[in-house]
Amino acid sequence: MLLLKPPPEVAVTGMLAAVAEQGLSPLAVEIIWDGDSRGWIPTLCVVVARPEYELVTLARFAGHLGRTQPTDEEASEKGQSLAAALDVPFYFPLRDRPDTDQPHWWDRPGA
Repeated sequence: MLLLKPPPEVAVTGMLAAVAEQGLSPLAVEIIWDGDSRGWIPTLCVVVARPEYELVTLARFAGHLGRTQPTDEEASEKGQSLAAALDVPFYFPLRDRPDTDQPHWWDRPGA
C-alpha cells in the first residue's frame, strides 16, 4: 500500500505509553505482515497472554510517496528498540518473505 502523504510518525515512546495505558505485560515484540491487493504492511505488535497468547497491534508501517527508508527496516528498528526498552525478545521471522501465514513467537522451536 502506498499512501500519498506520510502517516503520523511512529515513536517508541508513544508505543511504550500505549503499553502502559493499556496495562499490558508483553512477553515479546513481534512484527507480522498484513497484506492486501495494494501491498504488504509490516505491523508491530506485542505478545501478551490473556490466558491464551494474543497479539496487540501498536503500529503499522505503510509506505508513502517520498519515503526514504523501507517500511520493514523502520518497523524492525523500532521493534528492536521497543523490545530493548521492555526487556523482552524481538521476533520478526519472515522479514524478507512477506506472508500472512507466518509462525508466531509462541510457535518458535523451544517455546
